[in-house]
Amino acid sequence: MVVIGNPPYSKHSANKGKWIRDLVREYYEVDGKPLGERNPKWLQDDYVKFIRFGQHRIEQTGFGILAFITNHGYLDNPTFRGMRQQLIRAFSEIYILDLHGNSKKKETCPDGSPDKNVFDIQQGVTLGVFVKNKEDAGQAKVYHADLYGARKDKYNILSCNSIKTTKWEMIQPCSPYYLFIPQKRELWDEYDKHIKATEIFPLNAVGFQTHRDYLVLSPNREELDNRITDFIDASKTDDEIREKYFSHISVGKYAKGDTSDWKLSNSRRKLGKIKKLESWITKCIRRPFDFQWYFFHPAAVDRGRPIITNQLIYYPNLALLWTRPMSPKYEFSSFCATCAVDQSVVGNKAVGAGGTYVGPLYLYPERNEENLFEDSPWPAGQDGRVPNLSPEVVEEFANKVKFEFVTDGVGCTGSA
Repeated sequence: MVVIGNPPYSKHSANKGKWIRDLVREYYEVDGKPLGERNPKWLQDDYVKFIRFGQHRIEQTGFGILAFITNHGYLDNPTFRGMRQQLIRAFSEIYILDLHGNSKKKETCPDGSPDKNVFDIQQGVTLGVFVKNKEDAGQAKVYHADLYGARKDKYNILSCNSIKTTKWEMIQPCSPYYLFIPQKRELWDEYDKHIKATEIFPLNAVGFQTHRDYLVLSPNREELDNRITDFIDASKTDDEIREKYFSHISVGKYAKGDTSDWKLSNSRRKLGKIKKLESWITKCIRRPFDFQWYFFHPAAVDRGRPIITNQLIYYPNLALLWTRPMSPKYEFSSFCATCAVDQSVVGNKAVGAGGTYVGPLYLYPERNEENLFEDSPWPAGQDGRVPNLSPEVVEEFANKVKFEFVTDGVGCTGSA
């Protein structure tokens, strides 16, 4: 069985049948445990489903080859670690030729010269050849190679070479990430000694994503208030509003504003029933030191992250912001905030810098859709809040700096 091709890349997959979705579910585990990703949507991309389909066909025959040119995001993105582990278990040999060319990540050649894509797209691509031998069982041997440069040069090299003539580097993907790229293993032990930000703050998530900033964000509060009032004005038709605020979205699947999850007419109807629109306007931080006004009603935005954002909108609080870089071109960055946080304050997924993760210092009991305090190890303060801090991390930190952390009725503080 040989499966070859260039499957579509689309995070908004049209292949939503139960059979393929159930097959892909195997990629949602790593080392026998759930991934724990709050938003594993990238695993529903069409190219991931095609890889899983090809893997399935070869597993049915017992041996064969799967050879695809695809989006190269699955090589090192943490969300795909379960997928990588399953592929290692399913095949005997894996050859990864990373063709790069990712303009979103601002990829360049090692010498700094321009690196071009083999296609007319922004997303970098890779050639993956997965071999399953009839007599082999166990972990696959994984080989990796890079190809940078001009498009014409890449074409020439690909035309003149084969797996046998390519200079491969054997890599050893291992837990917990099973990366399909070379690593500096000598630094791994040092890296692994440090505490993960997600371990410090048990409750954390990516900042809000509106998917229509041009409607719900503004540097001027009065201008935003007038815009929302105009948006719901019953004397104006949906077409008039669509032309005024969404005419710039002229092509694509979601032209003129509507998406699979949001419809302009429904939004206007829901917002028109609100008596105090101003109660849904708050301050937010959109980029470093860029504070704007934000209309955060769920009928106007797609991913408001209320479980995190409400902790910063309605109560005195402080949050640590950090990135999860998806490219070596971007370094880890951090920031602090006391208001609602956009997902692109210190990171931007669209360009490979990783989204902005938000960890609030305190959790308050009101306005939460989930019970955040049922298993809290901390006593509640006078206002009901508890620290959003791991007790183990606090204890380790206190021992190292010789501080004693105590609860004082309003939270958790440190003293020498």
